[in-house]
Amino acid sequence: MDIIDFPATCSDMPQLTAALGFFDGVHLGHRKIIEKAVSIAKNSGTSPAVVTFRSEDPGIKSSSPRITDTERKLEIFDSLGVERVIFLPFSEVSSLTPKSFVKDILTDTLSVKTAVCGFNYRFGKDATGDSRMLERLMMDEGERAVVCDEVIVGGTPVSSSLIRELLEDGAVDSAAKLLGDNYTVILPVVHGKQLGRRIGFPTVNQIQPDGMVKLKNGVYATRVTFNGKSYRGVTNAGLRPTVENAVKANLETYIEDFSENIYGETVRIEFLKFIRPEIRFPSVQDLIKQIKLDVSEVSKGEL
Repeated sequence: MDIIDFPATCSDMPQLTAALGFFDGVHLGHRKIIEKAVSIAKNSGTSPAVVTFRSEDPGIKSSSPRITDTERKLEIFDSLGVERVIFLPFSEVSSLTPKSFVKDILTDTLSVKTAVCGFNYRFGKDATGDSRMLERLMMDEGERAVVCDEVIVGGTPVSSSLIRELLEDGAVDSAAKLLGDNYTVILPVVHGKQLGRRIGFPTVNQIQPDGMVKLKNGVYATRVTFNGKSYRGVTNAGLRPTVENAVKANLETYIEDFSENIYGETVRIEFLKFIRPEIRFPSVQDLIKQIKLDVSEVSKGEL
């Protein structure tokens, strides 16, 4: 899969069928759009692409925390059969009129033959363009647009805002049903205070970047993947009130049957189930007893 930062390396672009959107979470609704683009590309002899923005683009000013970072998005795009991901600079693109965006960016520069979007897609200066306008403007350029309807799961429309709410409530299993996969973070391991090691449960520590959705503080059953191998994990998301009472929440994961030193390495954590809320225990010994129970419960589960 080719990763392209616009406008670099956009010359001599093959004809594209492009899924358009920010795709935060890359949930089932987003996947429907991308899968439609991949299907059209296969049948038309064009290259399936995603035209989007980097999750960390400084030009995106949003009050909503992000569900996925760029690395996780790329992982999902690749799994869906996308051949090219083109990252646009938000500040520049958002100042264009809808007509200029379609003509100057999509058709003239990126050679988009078919643009695929969701029913609620917005684009152009002040988000004045919508999916119906995209259809008209693409037709004006002799090309076409395909608009996908919203996806309903269990009678509920799938949306990034609902998924954020579920994650903030700790309902990672419910969120997974809307995401189409487990909620996952891919983050480097940082040095901690080795508090877990001191009590017999060494952990890997990860800090989610600012602007990312924060899980409900608590303990989760997780699947940990490192160097292509998966392990059972017990992850505490929160402030560690019994041993530290930190100011900023982070992720601490005890990995079953694992003893490698992986500081600085990137580790993938999938959240499977909320086990219990984070609480302050009367003593460190009480905390150790509870951790043993948490590990025992996770050990009984399926990877």
